[in-house]
Amino acid sequence: MESIRCFVALPLPESVRSRVGALQEELRASPWTQRVRWVPPENFHVTLQFLGRVPPSRHSGIAAALEKLAAARASFDWVVGGVTALPSPSRARVIVARVEGDDSVGDLAAGVARALAPLGFQREARRFRPHLTLGRVRKPPLRGERIERPGEAIVCPADEIVLFASELAPSGARYRRIGSWPLRSRG
Repeated sequence: MESIRCFVALPLPESVRSRVGALQEELRASPWTQRVRWVPPENFHVTLQFLGRVPPSRHSGIAAALEKLAAARASFDWVVGGVTALPSPSRARVIVARVEGDDSVGDLAAGVARALAPLGFQREARRFRPHLTLGRVRKPPLRGERIERPGEAIVCPADEIVLFASELAPSGARYRRIGSWPLRSRG
């Protein structure tokens, strides 16, 4: 069977997706947005680790590692904040909503990396910067427009981790859940 592009992520509940979608709609009124390919709200998530192309025969090992990790981690809340761009606000390639507050999301991503390392998955060399991708700028990057907007703090629960399949199409990526594992209750 053919390999599947996979990643591990924190999903957003519908209530948070709709609020982030409203933030995205506000951005669409900006003059530079004709060069942005916007992410559909149903695809909003925070990537914890991109795995690349993975044959289905390896999914059970990934599932076992993520199940063990999730059972050992308590659920927590994280905050979606304002808007910025990556790699920098003045050289935009990706328009994102910031993940703000403590480093709980970063700690979970580090836990995912440790759990999957014995299976041969390497953690990215770049520093982990948790974010929600709102749109991707068509080449070349936007320059001269400083993309930095404050936003209301939107509290989002982290109560499960999900293994997604990413299917690329001319109309954009479609994500399909392969499996999900609840984080341990806080109490």
